[in-house]
Amino acid sequence: MAEELNMPTFLDGRDFDSIMEEMISDVPADIDMSEGSHPYNLLAPTARQEEYFAQFLLAEAIRLIFPKFCEGYPEYVDYHAEINGMSRKEATYAMGELSITGAPLTVIPEGTIFSTASVNDVPSVEFQSVGEGVIGEDGTSVVKIQAVEPGTTGNVSENTIILQDSPIDGVESLTNPQATSGGIDEETDASLIGRIAEYEEMQGLSFVGNDTDYKRWAEEVGGTGVATVVAPAEDDDSGTITIVLTDTLGNPATEELCRQVYEHIVSPNDRSKRLAPVNGASLLVVPPVVVDISVTAEIELTEEVTLETVKAEFLINA
Repeated sequence: MAEELNMPTFLDGRDFDSIMEEMISDVPADIDMSEGSHPYNLLAPTARQEEYFAQFLLAEAIRLIFPKFCEGYPEYVDYHAEINGMSRKEATYAMGELSITGAPLTVIPEGTIFSTASVNDVPSVEFQSVGEGVIGEDGTSVVKIQAVEPGTTGNVSENTIILQDSPIDGVESLTNPQATSGGIDEETDASLIGRIAEYEEMQGLSFVGNDTDYKRWAEEVGGTGVATVVAPAEDDDSGTITIVLTDTLGNPATEELCRQVYEHIVSPNDRSKRLAPVNGASLLVVPPVVVDISVTAEIELTEEVTLETVKAEFLINA
């Protein structure tokens, strides 16, 4: 259950009836202040506005002082993050490869748009080629692609990218042999608030390369989920620190995401930005080993829930 903010006691009793009672007490006794009278009607709007200010506007302003109560106000969550030298993780683009067949020497220009088909009211997802591709003498070519829009919508299943936005002469067929991956939505308020709280709790702790430091550094990178730091074994003289990394969705981090985390912490090309100790442990960033689990289920169909309904829901949520 979400934590509730205890409002200051000076806001207690600031409701319409209480405010009206206070205001009426200041009016001479010989003036008719019964409900519906002209004097009453003149005071009532002011009392209503004070009630709104005290019970909503001022209450919301007090909430925004504290990061943990700012969910739903992203700009203020960002302000709190900025104060702590942090920023919201940006959405990342899904990446993948297209296998294209067609006439040899056909050129696939950089930025060519491909897409999935729209199925069951699920809109198509567009991708663009990264770099120029050329169909080889064997009639095939592999082209790197990136989702046009960032986020998890770009993570599509294998063999679903089959359409061209503007058909290219010489291209006969195309598909993605593997699912695209790496698309992550922009960090949510709740996630950023959690990181702010964790950071503030660590004030005064070491920033010289302990396990907590490596975990925090890794999870600062956009698209990261949970970073688990594995220290070297006692008989391991290499001094290698291993970070086992997932993405925001809980999937094993891609090779690209692991590289980004490594460069963020070690910064091999700009030592002035290096977070890890200059002299000391080396770093290895790897995804966890995936263990396949098969799940079977028996589905009881009813007049309202048909097999087609189940299939449609499965396709949307798969």
